[in-house]
Amino acid sequence: MKNLLLLVLLCLMKGALAQSNVQYIGIEQGLSNDYVTDIYQDKAGFMWFGTNGGLNRFDGYEFINYRNIPLDSRSLPDNRITDITEDAEGNLWIATKVGAAVLHKNQKAFSRLRLWNKANQLDTIDFSIHQLETTKRGILFAGSGQAGLLVIEHCKSGFGAKTVPLQLANQDPRDHYNVHAMCKTAGDQLWAVVQGVGLCYYDQSSHSLRLKVSGNFNATTMTSSSDGDIWFSTNWGLRRYRPGTNTFTDFSAANGLRIERIVHLYFGKDQKMWVCTDGGGIQKIAIHSGAIISNDEGINNLLTSNAVFAVYEDLSSRQWIGTLRGGINVIDPNKGRFKLATNSASKQKIDAKDFVLSIAEADKDKLWIGTEGAGIRQWDMQKQQFSNIALPGSHPINKAFVTDMVQDDDQQLWIATYDQGIVRMDTKTGATKQYSCFYPHTSYANRAIWRLYKDSRQQIWAATLNGGHLYKLDQQKNEFTAVDVDIRDILVISQENENSFWFGSWAEVFHYDPSRKIGKKYTIGTPVRFILHASQQYAWIGTEGGGLLHFNKHDGTFKRYTEKDGLPSNTLLNALADKQGNLWISTYNGLSKFNPERLTFQNFNKTDGLQSNQFSYNAALKRQSGELVFGGIRGFNYFYPADLTFSASFPPVTLTQLSIDNKPYSNLHDYQNAPLANLNDLTIPYDKAVLSISFAALEYTFPDKIKYAYFLEGWDKDWNYVDKQRTAHYSHLKEGTYTLRIKSTDASGKWNTAERQVKIRILPPWWRSLWAYLLYASFVVAALYIYRNYVKYRAALLFKLKTSEFERDKEHELHQKKITFFTHIAHEFRTPLTLIVNPIKEMLYPADMSDSHSAPQELHQVYNNAKRLLSLVDKLLLFQKADGDFDQLRLVRLDIVSLSREVFYCFQQLAHARKIDYQFQSEAESCEILGDREKLEICLFNLFHNALKFTASRGRVIITLCVKQGMVDITVSDSGNGQYTPLSDDIFKAFQRDYGSNSKAKEGFGIGLFLVKKFMQAHAGEIRFAPNTIGGTSFSIELPLPTAFGKEQLIYEDVAEHSVFLHELMEEEHIPIPETAVSSYEEEKKANISNLTTERDIMLLVDDNAEIRTYISKIFQADFDIVQAENGEEALTLLRKMEPSIVISDVVMHGISGIDLCEKIKKNNKLSHIPVILLTASFSADIKLKGIEGGADDYITKPFEKELLTARVRNLLDNRHRLHQYFHSEITLQTNDYKVPAAYKDFLQQAMQVVETHILESDFTVKTLADKLGMSHSNLYRKIKSISGKSANEFIRYIRLRNVARTLIDTNANINEAAYTAGFNDIKHFRQQFSKLFGCTPSEYRKRYAHLKNRYHLAIKQ
Repeated sequence: MKNLLLLVLLCLMKGALAQSNVQYIGIEQGLSNDYVTDIYQDKAGFMWFGTNGGLNRFDGYEFINYRNIPLDSRSLPDNRITDITEDAEGNLWIATKVGAAVLHKNQKAFSRLRLWNKANQLDTIDFSIHQLETTKRGILFAGSGQAGLLVIEHCKSGFGAKTVPLQLANQDPRDHYNVHAMCKTAGDQLWAVVQGVGLCYYDQSSHSLRLKVSGNFNATTMTSSSDGDIWFSTNWGLRRYRPGTNTFTDFSAANGLRIERIVHLYFGKDQKMWVCTDGGGIQKIAIHSGAIISNDEGINNLLTSNAVFAVYEDLSSRQWIGTLRGGINVIDPNKGRFKLATNSASKQKIDAKDFVLSIAEADKDKLWIGTEGAGIRQWDMQKQQFSNIALPGSHPINKAFVTDMVQDDDQQLWIATYDQGIVRMDTKTGATKQYSCFYPHTSYANRAIWRLYKDSRQQIWAATLNGGHLYKLDQQKNEFTAVDVDIRDILVISQENENSFWFGSWAEVFHYDPSRKIGKKYTIGTPVRFILHASQQYAWIGTEGGGLLHFNKHDGTFKRYTEKDGLPSNTLLNALADKQGNLWISTYNGLSKFNPERLTFQNFNKTDGLQSNQFSYNAALKRQSGELVFGGIRGFNYFYPADLTFSASFPPVTLTQLSIDNKPYSNLHDYQNAPLANLNDLTIPYDKAVLSISFAALEYTFPDKIKYAYFLEGWDKDWNYVDKQRTAHYSHLKEGTYTLRIKSTDASGKWNTAERQVKIRILPPWWRSLWAYLLYASFVVAALYIYRNYVKYRAALLFKLKTSEFERDKEHELHQKKITFFTHIAHEFRTPLTLIVNPIKEMLYPADMSDSHSAPQELHQVYNNAKRLLSLVDKLLLFQKADGDFDQLRLVRLDIVSLSREVFYCFQQLAHARKIDYQFQSEAESCEILGDREKLEICLFNLFHNALKFTASRGRVIITLCVKQGMVDITVSDSGNGQYTPLSDDIFKAFQRDYGSNSKAKEGFGIGLFLVKKFMQAHAGEIRFAPNTIGGTSFSIELPLPTAFGKEQLIYEDVAEHSVFLHELMEEEHIPIPETAVSSYEEEKKANISNLTTERDIMLLVDDNAEIRTYISKIFQADFDIVQAENGEEALTLLRKMEPSIVISDVVMHGISGIDLCEKIKKNNKLSHIPVILLTASFSADIKLKGIEGGADDYITKPFEKELLTARVRNLLDNRHRLHQYFHSEITLQTNDYKVPAAYKDFLQQAMQVVETHILESDFTVKTLADKLGMSHSNLYRKIKSISGKSANEFIRYIRLRNVARTLIDTNANINEAAYTAGFNDIKHFRQQFSKLFGCTPSEYRKRYAHLKNRYHLAIKQ
């Protein structure tokens, strides 16, 4: 072979004989420490592991760790666990290097074991407990390092331990000794090795430990075998003691035992003694022959550590092996049945040699393995090793993607590659030859070969991709020629018989008859990966993404099986049939066994020993021996299907965690003594009915294959199939009794009929208890009684309702009549008002101006107010009309610019009179719109009039009109009163007035802007307002151009004439109001008010209407000096500068109202005596009541008669003067006949008596007087001021002077003595005040009134 040399390199890399059945569990899975010292399975099925870092409970899924917590006596005594066992009552006991403890039933807290001392008291155990043993009689023993053998018993405070005495011949019993190790035999006999003593046994009759064989046996571990022999370690090896013959058998290095230290002994179910060493792994000794087996079944090669410290076989014969620094190794007999061939020892890195794309059977138990990029390899089934087939040079096969292989009868291996075409290799010589598959009628070769197939006639078929054809080897020409079939990109080739071939492509199945060269297509819709013929009529078709199809070959129909039916994945890659007719299907999610008869699936994954969960498209082979081979990305698996049958048992379902109202089960005091695993009943209050239950089927072989379902009877409607979820959550459970049912499957997916059940009772709240329902029943009876009474008067109630409806209809009718009457009266007002206005106008403005004469001012006022009244009537009629006619428009074509100018000109004279800069600006000379002329006139009038009305004199009002964006915009901007006042949309409401403005109050009803808003909406327009740059507010209205109205609108002919409405509204604005003499007089008064000195009474007039002030001024100007104020604030300012005799005020004013002004006056001590008369136009009793409560002296309703007002004022002042005269007469000791109220007399007499009683007290003050009279200082001042017109201090001084006058008349005391007795210390001041009061000096007074000695009588109450 000159051109090609075959070099076979035997790498001798062993593949695993079988997938390891050893599972590693360590700290990565939640184990507290990888130094495992003891293993135990409790009665519930949980696995317990003692480590050097605490205790661990394992349920197959997760760990719960228990550790020592410093200063917590309810935790483990120490983290170094030495032994674990259960007592007869199911309590779990844990021995540690520092004592022992029992785990509570709630599996959260521990109770530590204590030792009885000689004083019969319990002491803490602070030494090591080496081992625990429970006998069949239920006695629990513990072997300790200081107190010897201990027997553990119940006591009141928990558990106590007593030392079993060590009884030696001719010696007293010993209480202190060290038990190195102990065990019990099958006959329930307890044996122990005591340090320095020997081998001892427990004597049941004497309850003592007795010596059997003396000797210094330094045993570290001890156990017994099934034949009753005792096995224990020694310093040099292992000893076996036969109690029956009292003989020993020694095992040491001399007879094959390893020299490593023995740390654990375990008698296994295989009837062998497991000798576990620290570093030497496990050796086994056959107990019958005594033969030592160094590495039984290669177990030491599979362990993560050869330092084995614990061994345990569970109920399912799994072997749990605890190691030092290697965690737990689990040897499971149910695992490892899939044999695995792999090249890489790494579990993380994927080697290209392990990426198996194709498999073919060779000779003599060998397999050809095609890889992705690593060429071809050969696997020897006997030697269990790979051989690399290396071709010299850069042969394309070395790095080719080998997609398929077929070996023919001539020992020629046909190799399909995805990038190098077809290669034929002579398996004997290694010679190769490349073949090309040319596209028909071209010279282009398709190198993307996907499938090779050898049919029953030993013919080789080839399928290509990339739009490729089907080819067949022409053996005469030694080349591949295209087969004329109507299908491309064939993925699978299947032969049914000599004249029936089936091909699968990306979306179709094609049936081809080569003898007749005809075919038929069937659409599948997804890529076809395999076709297996089940019968003449049906075939099984595997698809990529579409699941498994049961295909009818006659009509092309099929039934689909997917993940919902049990498949692990809908992407199927390959399938092989075993001898029992089952289909073994490789997928992207493991391997599935399909039973066509039962239509069931059994799935396998990586935990079962598969190379991975991902397999390859063409890597499947059924060997002639019936062995199946499947390749994937980490090697290939091979197995006999019969070897994979095992009886899956149903693991018990147990509760692992429980929380009620988010509190764990271990914290619930009601269940402290009930193990969660044994819990069957729960009682929960209604307000804590939030339940979370975790559960697990204690399956340690295939826990990931267990599926769960739960069903809460009484709450759920059906079972909740939750797959692998192991927690059930319920909240807001109602009261009642429920049953929680939990079930699981076995590893094969079969549901267990045995369920775990827990009865749950939710207690009702007190309002749903029995007693509550009895109370409710009584309420029902009472309700029925009430209902019976209700029925009796229901008819009467219905009658009343009908009566009420009748009355309501009558009231509505009456209301309408009132509205009609109001409208009629308003109309009727116009006739007399017209007859009043026109004659007065003729008197004021005669036609013949030569005959004109100066009209009196009162006539101007009559005319102006008559016109105002007429305007108000017009506005009321307008509002009444508009109230029901907002949306009805009489549309005409009108010039909005002309209309705006017309309204603008109406206000020019008013603006000129007030010196307002009044402008109209329009961008257009004319602009036609559709609108209701009358309503638009009203809108413009109100906007222009409001701008002028609320603008101060010498201000500005600018009206602009422009057309933009199909709308006419009219903006009215005013400068206001010099200070901007924020407004709100409330101004557009009916009867809303601007009371927040700083300007003086304006007349009106507040309906102007309301009408503007409504009329703008009717015209599809808009009105808005905003502050402007000239200090006031800008109001803008927008009106649409004619294009905005529909063509259906009825348009009237416009009559362009001057508006009568505008004429009437404007006349009142044009009436000049002449300046009056009173006005000029008032201005002079205001200017000089601070220097006002007059003998006449002063009257303060407060009203926001100047004409009212002028009118009242004329009435009283002859008798009073009149001072006017426009509002309450101005009145208060004037009152600080002067003291009027009387105040007349309007009630309704801007700012401070008349009632508020009256209250402020009456609360001021200096002003409270001033009489106040309130004027109002309201007849409301509430307004009058508020005025009286505010301290008003009188209340007069507008309109009023002049004589009535004059009489009221004079009467108030006369009464006030009468009180003052009475006081003066009493003080000056003069007789008087004044008629004053008795209350005033009594007060005056009482006050005078108090002052005279304390007249000699120098510290007597107004406050003392107020206290003696039982009055507040302010009330006393007000009372004295109203009676005397004097202040409180002046009142006391006058009483003192009165007392001096009486002393001068009645006694012979000189003037100084009389003054001193009345409390005067300053004689000069006394003489001045006496002369001021009595009009003469004290001497003159004595001479003038000496004849009155003892003739007067001062009425003072005793």
